[in-house]
Amino acid sequence: MVRVPTGITTKLMAVLFQLSEATEIIRFKRLAILDAYKDEVTNPKYAFKHLLFSVTEPQFRAKPAGVSDITWAEAMGKLEGMEASNRERLWPQLVKGFNDLSECLKVHHSTRWPRVEEDETIISK
Repeated sequence: MVRVPTGITTKLMAVLFQLSEATEIIRFKRLAILDAYKDEVTNPKYAFKHLLFSVTEPQFRAKPAGVSDITWAEAMGKLEGMEASNRERLWPQLVKGFNDLSECLKVHHSTRWPRVEEDETIISK
């Protein structure tokens, strides 16, 4: 049996411990990235959702599912700070991911400009 000096064993154990910690950090960061992309209503870590103000009929005005109370209160505070004419027609709309954003842009462009066909080619690219 070969005897390893105590100092070398201690250093080797320290290196192995550091590798173990680094592996755990990498695993944690990987899980955080996966959670950010998991588009589920109950996932509070989904990173690609925002409230945008959109023209909305009064009968469709409600707090969207999956929006935290804090985020909703901030949006309603911004709405209250707007001019009366904007408060009457705008409402916070939940936009999740690039597909929802693209749809919002299409609706926005179709209500502002009569020639939507040219704009759609830009959005779909």
